[in-house]
Amino acid sequence: MKALVLKSSILGPHSSSNAVIDSVVDTLSPETLIERDLAATPLPILTGNNVGGLRGADDLTEQQQQVQHASDQLIEEVQQSDTLVIAAPMYNFTILCN
Repeated sequence: MKALVLKSSILGPHSSSNAVIDSVVDTLSPETLIERDLAATPLPILTGNNVGGLRGADDLTEQQQQVQHASDQLIEEVQQSDTLVIAAPMYNFTILCN
């Protein structure tokens, strides 16, 4: 079994959601784990300019190529995983877009 763990708290080591997910991750073998911290390494925001990178055209700008590469990497991580664990903190009773 391989697990993909997604963290997104902007509070880093002071985050309650990160503490909860870390307690789960500590029980897993590192070989069976893909961990992505979306606050530490944010994904590019989808804009009209870079959305073309998701279509895979031949004449992509450098920015669109970067978006396409990031998208391909994320898809591969999901496909490799049997389990998805999401640590989503709440700020003022809402979940942020990051």
